[in-house]
This record gives sequence, C-alpha cells and structure tokens, in this order.
Amino acid sequence: MNVLRRTLSSLLLFAIISLLVPLQGIVIGAAAPVQDKPPYIGIRSPYPNKFVTSSVYINAYTADDYSQASLKLYSSDSSTSYFLASSPNGIIQQDISMKGNFGKQTLTFEAYDGKQYTRTLFPIYVDPSLRLKKEQSVVGRILDFNENRILYVNIYGAFTKNRHTGANTPIKIARTILNGKLTPLGCLLQDSTGYMHEYKNGTVLSLRHHGYETLQVKGKYALYKKSVNHTEFYLRDMLTGVVSTVVEKYSGKAELLANGDVLYLDKTTGFMKYSEGKVTLLHKPDETPTGFVYDGVNLMYETVHDTHNFKLYYKKGSNAPILLHTYRFHRRTPHIHYEVHNGWAAYSTAMNNEFQATMINTQGLQKTVINLSNIHQFGTERIHIHDDGQIMVDAGLNHYTSSYNQPVAAKFASSLDNAKYINNKLYGSFADTVLSALASSNSPYVSSSPLGEYTPPIDKIVLKYSGNIVPGPAFEQIEFYKSKEINDVTITTTIRNNELTLQFSKYLLVGSYFGFTIPQRALTDENGTPTDAYAVSQDYYIR
Repeated sequence: MNVLRRTLSSLLLFAIISLLVPLQGIVIGAAAPVQDKPPYIGIRSPYPNKFVTSSVYINAYTADDYSQASLKLYSSDSSTSYFLASSPNGIIQQDISMKGNFGKQTLTFEAYDGKQYTRTLFPIYVDPSLRLKKEQSVVGRILDFNENRILYVNIYGAFTKNRHTGANTPIKIARTILNGKLTPLGCLLQDSTGYMHEYKNGTVLSLRHHGYETLQVKGKYALYKKSVNHTEFYLRDMLTGVVSTVVEKYSGKAELLANGDVLYLDKTTGFMKYSEGKVTLLHKPDETPTGFVYDGVNLMYETVHDTHNFKLYYKKGSNAPILLHTYRFHRRTPHIHYEVHNGWAAYSTAMNNEFQATMINTQGLQKTVINLSNIHQFGTERIHIHDDGQIMVDAGLNHYTSSYNQPVAAKFASSLDNAKYINNKLYGSFADTVLSALASSNSPYVSSSPLGEYTPPIDKIVLKYSGNIVPGPAFEQIEFYKSKEINDVTITTTIRNNELTLQFSKYLLVGSYFGFTIPQRALTDENGTPTDAYAVSQDYYIR
C-alpha cells in the first residue's frame, strides 16, 4: 500500500512540474493548416435539360470554408457567351430573360472566393415560338414519347411517365442509358457501352447486341442487326419475344413496316420483300440503288448514275418508276431528303442557298409546298408527312410546316426531337418537354423587297405575306436601326392587303445601314392569329 501511495504521489508531482516548467527538448507541433477548398455552388433551379420559352428562374447559392464567395452567371451557345447576372454575396434568386437566345444554351455558374474559382455548367433549351404549346414535362431528358407514355433519363436512371395519370415508373437497370425507343409493352434501351436491353412488364432483358444504330420500331415489331458491321437483320415481335432472321447476307438498307413486313435492298438482285418468312422480288432497278423509302405500296429510291450524278425515282404501286430529280455530287438521305407515307410522297432540293420541298399527292400530282431563299445552312432532320397532306421539314436549322392544299412555309420551331403526328396533330419533344405544334396563321411572312446588297436609289422596303394582314397588339413596337449617315430619315409604316410598306422620308445614302425587327405579335391575319411564330428581322447595307 505504501509503495502504491509513493507511486501516485510521484506521478502527481510530475504532472504539476510539467505544467509549471516547460520541458526542454520536446517540440509540440502546431495543428496542420486546413487546406483552402474551392467554393461550392448549389443550384436549386433550374434542373438540367429544362425547356424555357422566354425566361428561366435561377435559384443558386455558394458556400465556402473561409470567406463568402461571389457568384456570376453566363449563357453561351456554340459561338457566343453572354453575361446574365452576378451577386457579391453568392446568392442569385431571380427570373433571367433569355431573349435573343435560341436552341441549346449552356448556363455557366462561376463562384470566386478571392483565391479559387468553381465553375458549373448547366444545359437548358430555349425556344420562344408562339406555335409551340407545352404538353407535359419530366425531370430529365426525353428519349421518346407516344400517345400514352414518355421515356426519359436523368442522373438517377431511366423512367417512363404515364401521360394521363402523371405516374413515373423507374426502370431497374444498373446501366447508364443513352438512348431508347418505346415499344407496346415497354421500351428498347441502349446503354453507355452500346448494348441493347428490352424492358417489358417490369423486367429488363439484355439482348447482348450493339445494333441500336440500326434499330427501327414500328407497331409491335423491332428490326435491328447484332451490330453495325453484322450482315444479319433480325425481326423481333415485341409482344411474344419471337425473333426471326430476315436476311443472312444483307448487302444494303432495310425498311420495316408496321405489319412486320420488311423491304431490303440486295444490290445484286434488287428490292426484296420479306413477309411471314417468305422473300419475293419487288423491283429490279436499271441502275445501282443507294437508298430508298417504302410505305408498303409506294417506293422512292435513289440510284447512282456515275460518280457525280444521282437520280431520284418514284414508283407508285405497280406502275413503272418515274424520274423525279437528278442531283450532282450530293447523295440524298432516306427520310431526311425524301419520304413516302400512306400514298403521299415528298422530296427536297437545295442549291445556291435555295430550298424547295415538293409533295406528290395520292393521285400522283406534284406541287412545290415550301420555297425558301437565303438558306445558308441545311438541317438534317426528317421529313414528316401526314395522311391529309400535311408536311414538316427542316431547312436552315429551323422547322417549317406546310401542306398540299395550303402550300406556304410557316416556321414553328428552331429545334425539335422525335417529331411525329399523333391523332392528326404534330408533336415533338425538346429537352424535358413534350410539345405540340399549333396551327399556323393564314398570313405568314413570305419575303421582302428589295433583297440582297442594295444600290441606290432605295426609298422603301415592302414586306409580303401570304394573306391579308392587320395591325396586332405589338404593332407600335416595330424597331428600326439606322447608321448616323441617315439618322435624320423618318419611317412611315402602312398596311395594304398582304403588304407592309416601310416608307423612308428620303433615299438612303451609299454606305449607310438600315435594319428592322417586326415583333412576334406586331401583325396578325384577319382572324387575329399572329402572322409568325418568331420576330422577323432584316439588315440592309447600301453599297
């Protein structure tokens, strides 16, 4: 016991001395400095891939370990960047106008704490068209939709949404999904490694194929190859799961019909039709075909005449094919530059910045339904035809509607995915939203005169519309832009039938500049419908 008391006393004394007298030769290191981390950016709104028409609500903040970080917001497209907003305290909560921005925009959030930057990129999509109506939205990016469902993906996976009830159903698959198409009982999906999967009745089946790029889905059937480089084409009944080999030595293109028939091109024997396991010759062209479209009765195809000339033919039923057009140097692409559907047909031509689309009705009569000038970029979207002669095409990176009975081009969208007619109405998707196209006015803008680079004298500009026009609610908001040389020139606007005249008080001088913008609702047709989905602008340089 005494030994224990002495030990405890010694320890206590040592502890007291340690507090009073610094120990020599012992270095007590200071805590390592905490590393300064870059500021954090939190974004509550919008979510990625959001579609907006005119403005977007931003709710974003910053957080930092040492100091308050500032926050700046920019928007950019493929060529230009715009400043939108900033906050020294790192909080932005406001509606931001996206006026003047079209298509895919990248929102850049930039935080700075005095030492380090953090940048977060956020894609959104902008289209202010008056002819687009929002139908349904999802939290994610839409892959496909039909009358009843929407297929979409986000950071949490793949989902379907019931368009009638709004219910969302997750697709349980441990893969990152890139693409997909709806089927009668589910969907076909492509993952990030290229493999295809079938989702049906709550179950996912891996097809172990890489042929999504060749996939066609119509009715209850799917047509695809195991991979792009395989020669076999497979027909899958999406209800029963039965798979049939359509052709083993495939040497051209194939076209699936909703009843399960398949027309394929064998460059040796011609156009071969597969139906219920039997193959028959449909047509043998005189020249080598390069592509085709087929609706079950009518066939449109292109042949190569020599290395520089391509010919487009149309074969209506059992009739002999007729030559529609001869192209030089550029091949046409099926469904993009020519199409057939339920007895109707259409094809496009483009040359020297001029674009035309021609329709062929069910009696075989042709009519030019779209005629555009000054088109400097030609899009690559599909031509879509409806049973009653409506048509949608892409030209100059914009989407237009027209029809055989009213052959006037009317712009309705700058970008649109999955365009399709459902119950006599045109639909499409853009980012997170399913959209429908409203009917065009009876008087869309057609042209202005004069055109091009101008030489004096010029004292007026006349804008022509396809029908009679009247002033709309934004008529007084028509804007004019003038260079200093003609700053004293006044402009008078008058309307007569289908023409809007901009009359100058005197002739414009050589070297001067003039421009105008007609806002969306500045003019209407006689029924009160705005003439155009977008503002109409034009610049003039007097040479």
